[in-house]
Amino acid sequence: MKMLQSLLDLKEFCLEMSITSMQSDKFENLSELEWTKVNHICQALLPAYICTKKLQLEQLTLSDFYGYWLECKMETNKLNTTFSNMIVSNMNLREKDLFGNNVILAAIFLDPRYKIMLDNEQCKKAKSHLKEVWYHLLMYKEAIVPSIAAESSTDTDTLVIDDFEELLKEKERQVAVYKSLHSIKSGGSKSVQKEKQKPIDCLLNNYDCEQARINRKSDVFGV
Repeated sequence: MKMLQSLLDLKEFCLEMSITSMQSDKFENLSELEWTKVNHICQALLPAYICTKKLQLEQLTLSDFYGYWLECKMETNKLNTTFSNMIVSNMNLREKDLFGNNVILAAIFLDPRYKIMLDNEQCKKAKSHLKEVWYHLLMYKEAIVPSIAAESSTDTDTLVIDDFEELLKEKERQVAVYKSLHSIKSGGSKSVQKEKQKPIDCLLNNYDCEQARINRKSDVFGV
């Protein structure tokens, strides 16, 4: 986009060169129609260029990406040119994959600026994904804490660094975590999982019903 914009900035120079150049060394200038097309392409690419710059911010969340994406699409759609319409059409196709992702839906759901954009089915998928993540974290915590406690008791017995013992401890941690996470899929753990999910169910449902939308320019990380 910047290269095409630089070319547009040189339009008057190119026109002058085409007039003043020698017949034997004629300067080939673009036609007025071609200049118009270049200008339309630059205008169509400008929202995407601005969006790309915003996506390079250091503190960027998935919901920020969602907001910048929609803003870019809306600004591009306003131009209503052949090239801009092509960009919007391709963005619509890409959205089917992007916003069918449960991780992105969960991020949008947790952002009060954009949660209102999700329909009931998308909210349901987001909450389901968040409950699954929460339960996995809970299982990981339950598996890792006893292992850490056991390490603390054995570490007091010796001050000598034993590489082989450290390797065994790491393997023990991995096995404990694997067993806890694997138990989620077993039939006997379903009732336990359902019981443990009650607190997070209440939190998510209360948030979904009570959290009002806030201005999209608000700092969601602010206190």
